[in-house]
Amino acid sequence: LMMNMPNAMVQPERFEQIGAKHFAGIDRSYTFANMFGIPGQWMEFGAHFGKVPGQVGRRAYGVSHNMRPDGLDYMAGVEVSSFDGLPANFAKISTDPQTYAVFKHAAHVSALPATFQSILHQWLPQSGKQPVNSPMLEVYLEDFNPLMGMGGIEIWVPVKD
Repeated sequence: LMMNMPNAMVQPERFEQIGAKHFAGIDRSYTFANMFGIPGQWMEFGAHFGKVPGQVGRRAYGVSHNMRPDGLDYMAGVEVSSFDGLPANFAKISTDPQTYAVFKHAAHVSALPATFQSILHQWLPQSGKQPVNSPMLEVYLEDFNPLMGMGGIEIWVPVKD
């Protein structure tokens, strides 16, 4: 199934420098060929949203990490102030202070893989920016509607200054 993608190259909305962050949530390993479990992973995590000990704010985060040629690890989670008191099944990820290229994703959540492909295979090689081996973030803003799969979504790609 091919999506109709506009020919305009995706461009970052802004660059952000942020300090160290801590994320907690449900983490799974995927191959790029089989990422179909991610919506169910979000449904499983959804029961915890807003009740995670130390949760910071009302944003959810998809944290892509441990990148491999054939896949990655993916956490559905939230930012936390500390790792104290978390459910036993929750994974914990900390990030170092980092600069991110921030992209707006205006389409349905199911089109995220296509946006990631555009960023990593078109924008990044042509940008002159160097990628950093640090987690990539999907940031689900407060206006994201999980039932509709639409609303505020940003993709944060770690780059060298």
